[in-house]
Amino acid sequence: WFCIRCATGCTGNCTYCGIRHAQGFIDSVPIDDIVRQAEKGLRLGYREIALTGEDMGGYGVDKKQSLADLLDELVKLPGDFSINLRFIDPYWLIKLFDRLVPSFSSGKVKSFCVPAQSGSDRIIKAMGRRYTYQQIKQGVNDTIRHTKVKMVSTNIIVGFPGETEEDFRDSLRLVRECDFSLYLNFLYDERPKTPAASLPNKVPQHVKQRRFEKLQR
Repeated sequence: WFCIRCATGCTGNCTYCGIRHAQGFIDSVPIDDIVRQAEKGLRLGYREIALTGEDMGGYGVDKKQSLADLLDELVKLPGDFSINLRFIDPYWLIKLFDRLVPSFSSGKVKSFCVPAQSGSDRIIKAMGRRYTYQQIKQGVNDTIRHTKVKMVSTNIIVGFPGETEEDFRDSLRLVRECDFSLYLNFLYDERPKTPAASLPNKVPQHVKQRRFEKLQR
């Protein structure tokens, strides 16, 4: 992969995460600079361009642009190459979906990760994330079934404070009903001074481990 750092920081306010505190609001690299870097990679013989950033879905918000604008320019580049994206928050996939369809249908956007983190609407809300299970399912399945994107992956956090067995079953449902090609699981790990660190009903370690292993299977 020829990796291009497109942005730092984040547009979200997830209750468990320290990225926004460490790096601040999103700071996007101008589109023209990214296009020039991609052209350089292609001249060097690379055939896969990886666009990286903690919140690629929110790319360009600080410059009154969007990820759709960036992809529209990149897919115009000549040659046989593909684009991989890390990461698109489900909120932005849903919000920008209609505008992303043309680039997703070009055949040049190969894959991306959309970190759902949980399949439970209650836990998603407690995490401070801005979507529902049904919205994730529709966005992911429509991408795979109606565009030329070949792979969508996700991340899932197990054992967020207050997660019940029912909430966990919703995460199992997520991987069964959504067209993810790959999912990575993580045990919830408390970040000091984040809102989630002060939430009640912590999930015992042995319960988190059991759920993690079940989801792995």
